[in-house]
Amino acid sequence: MKRFSFVLLSTVLASSAHAADAALENSTYDWSGVFIGAHAGGAFGDVDAQLTSIDGNYDVDGWLVGGQVGWNWQRDRLVAGVVADASFVQIDGDWTFDDPRKLSSDYDFLATARLRGGFTAGNILIYGTGGLALAGVTSKRSDPAAKSSDTLTGYAVGLGAEFAASESLSIEVEFLHRVFDTQDLENYELDHVINTLTVGVNFQL
Repeated sequence: MKRFSFVLLSTVLASSAHAADAALENSTYDWSGVFIGAHAGGAFGDVDAQLTSIDGNYDVDGWLVGGQVGWNWQRDRLVAGVVADASFVQIDGDWTFDDPRKLSSDYDFLATARLRGGFTAGNILIYGTGGLALAGVTSKRSDPAAKSSDTLTGYAVGLGAEFAASESLSIEVEFLHRVFDTQDLENYELDHVINTLTVGVNFQL
C-alpha cells in the first residue's frame, strides 16, 4: 500500500508537470476565487508505542471520505491560497505485545487547515501545502483495561496536482503526511503518524 501510493503520486505529479510545460504557451485558466469540493482515498501510517518496559510499533490503515473549502489568489503563474478539510475515516490497527495484552487505535475523523502555494500553466496546478492537522483517536489497552479518547493536534505537509476540467470544475490528487502530538494512555505514550492519498473534485464559485 505504501509503495503503491508513493509510485502513484510520483507518476501523477510527473505527468502533470509535463502537461504543465506543454500548456504554458496557452496559459489562460484563472484559479482565483473560492472553491468547495469532496474527496476520498486511502490512509496508512503507524503508532509508536513507548511503554514502561518495552517500546513497539504497529501499523494502521484504512480509508477516508470528506469535503474541503478554500480560496486561491493568482498572479501570473503563481497561485497561493488556504484550504480547510474534514474527513470521516475508517482507520485502525493493533499490536499484541504480550499475549493476551494488546494495544489498539481507532480513528474517528481527520481534519486540516492549511496554506498552499504553487505554479500553474494552462489548466494544470502543481502545489505544496502545510498547516494544522487534527485527529480524533480512541486508543485502548487490554488486560488490565484502559481507554483514552482524544482530539490530537499536529501538523500536515504534502504535495498535490490539480487539473481544471472546465471553468468551474477541477480534479485533484493530493498526498498528506500528518504527524500528531503524543497521546497518553496511563503509563503508555503513543505517537501517531498518518499518511493519506486522496482524489478530489472541486467546484469554483
